[in-house]
Amino acid sequence: MTRFKLAKREKILLGLLLVVAAGALVYCFWLGGAVNKFFSTRQTLAAQQAQLAQAEKMAADLPLYETQNQAAHRKLQALVVNFPNKLEAGKVLLRLEGCARQNGVRLQVYQPLASVDKQEYLELPVRVVVAGTYSQIVGFLRTMEGLPNLMGIRTFSIQPEVPKQGSAAKAQSKTSLGVKPTEAQPLTADITVLFYGTGTKK
Repeated sequence: MTRFKLAKREKILLGLLLVVAAGALVYCFWLGGAVNKFFSTRQTLAAQQAQLAQAEKMAADLPLYETQNQAAHRKLQALVVNFPNKLEAGKVLLRLEGCARQNGVRLQVYQPLASVDKQEYLELPVRVVVAGTYSQIVGFLRTMEGLPNLMGIRTFSIQPEVPKQGSAAKAQSKTSLGVKPTEAQPLTADITVLFYGTGTKK
């Protein structure tokens, strides 16, 4: 049986090949998994760092949000102080009568309409019809704007007051043509006014 003898140089090359093969096997079965795990962990860490930075930014802005919220709450409380616990039609009527007397107009119609629940407050529309001269009605509107729980005016119309005798149609036609009424001409204003009030908490 013939035996092959390797030269010293060949033995060295074969040894190096074995070392390289062993290193490749170690890399595939151990180092490769460790490297992949390292990069995966690095990506996870980067995502967590981004989330942490966002959370820190939100935490830094939190005092500003709290300040704005407290300011809005104080403003709401200041407004609520002027509102009655309930929308009492009697109090509204007394206030409107006071505005009418102050400006010399006659309060002809007072009609509270259905209230609307806005969750945080109640809204009470009131239909009011007053009679007087042009300047008296304007003064009534300006005085009414100072009422503490007034929201605003929803509808407004004005026309000559129907005289007891005479040409009501003629006066109406002048108004429809946009002719400004004279100072002494009696007028009737039909107004829907909105009032605010707090509702009853259940």
